[in-house]
Amino acid sequence: MDFITRHGTQSKLYNLRLEILSDQYVLWQTTNVHSELTDKIYKVYLDANMNPLLSDSWIRFETKGLSAAISISSVIEKFQVTDLINYQMLISEKLKTHGYIVNLSEVKQHSENEHSLIIYQKPSFKLPLINDKSDQIYGNIHSEIRIKRGELVFFKIIVHRYKDYRFDDGKTFDDLITALFKN
Repeated sequence: MDFITRHGTQSKLYNLRLEILSDQYVLWQTTNVHSELTDKIYKVYLDANMNPLLSDSWIRFETKGLSAAISISSVIEKFQVTDLINYQMLISEKLKTHGYIVNLSEVKQHSENEHSLIIYQKPSFKLPLINDKSDQIYGNIHSEIRIKRGELVFFKIIVHRYKDYRFDDGKTFDDLITALFKN
């Protein structure tokens, strides 16, 4: 597929379905890496809630109004960039079990040596209404892994809920963290 140029970058389809069915991803799921990452992220989240000043620098959590984010800025211990790429797919699959659909998945080429893998998910409109309003669950979720020369630049998960008469209030960021990272 050809690239589509947009604002100095080029994008192409990130065939998420094909990647999730790949032998490499299926094999990765049989390892304990995803459980270790999940436990580590959840522990850091709990620690950050207890005392934000003592939070690990490799991962940050931020909430501002109806938006929130998780940002991982380095690969720690025995984990590798490929583990985070697989973990992004695993999170996408977990979100599907909560009523999300993939709205967009793309590979964005920033330069010759730098690209992002982006998955944008929204609650399905097929979900039952809540008090005659659409269920926004946790809000719209954008996950992005940016890689430069094979090294992690960042892995972010950004969540945004809407305050709109058409949508229910949605669940909190704490609820999302619990759903995704509490084993």
